[in-house]
Amino acid sequence: MTDDRSDVEVAIAAAQAGAGVLMDMYGTALEQDAKSATDFATAADVASERAILDIIR
Repeated sequence: MTDDRSDVEVAIAAAQAGAGVLMDMYGTALEQDAKSATDFATAADVASERAILDIIR
């Protein structure tokens, strides 16, 4: 992504995008997908990460 936004502006936009996804999914039933024996991710985690990466890429 090439534009005139500063790193701080990109970071803020990415955080807001990820937070928006999480807020939209808050309170919904989410299955846990095991990442390892001691760690998991939910659809909210994956969607939030995708929204963040869409901003910073």
